Amino acid sequence: MYPDLGKKFCVALIPCNSNYTNIVSFVKELAKKNSIKFDASFIPKIMLIEPFSWDEKNEYFLTDSLKKYASQSVSFELELSGFVKKNNDFSLKIVENIELINFQKSLKYYLEIHNRIIFDNYSIDSYEPALCLELNIDTTRKHNKIWKEINGNTLNLNFIANKLHLLHFNSGTWKISNSFELD
Repeated sequence: MYPDLGKKFCVALIPCNSNYTNIVSFVKELAKKNSIKFDASFIPKIMLIEPFSWDEKNEYFLTDSLKKYASQSVSFELELSGFVKKNNDFSLKIVENIELINFQKSLKYYLEIHNRIIFDNYSIDSYEPALCLELNIDTTRKHNKIWKEINGNTLNLNFIANKLHLLHFNSGTWKISNSFELD
């Protein structure tokens, strides 16, 4: 699903317990139903900014910075409703939310200024976050079948975005490195 990103990090929102479980169950069932291998390391996440490089030895600087950012940020509600298809990926669609847009812009600016992170080929104005289902579909036929099945599905979820998560890409999967409570 993800190219070999090397030592990369990302900042994401992750749905709370019941929504997390519902999403994992949905993806697992969809994979089983369509004879697709389910990746047990799947983390339902909304990447707020593109993955970026950071020296692992200095992860504590990034952690400290995100902790400060989160302590100055306010929780907000998100609604996921329906699905979108981009290229060969399926995602849960996030209902447009000005608080999320402002949070993204603020986070990106904060990381650029405080941590001197340079984002490659990234424009906050064209980035639309979504919760990717991360299905590894090997044929166009299966892809079309799954899209037909989920397009129009009324899966709706609401959750309070009250934690910011730092994820680290290692050995082909994303793993939660740290979490930070929003005010």
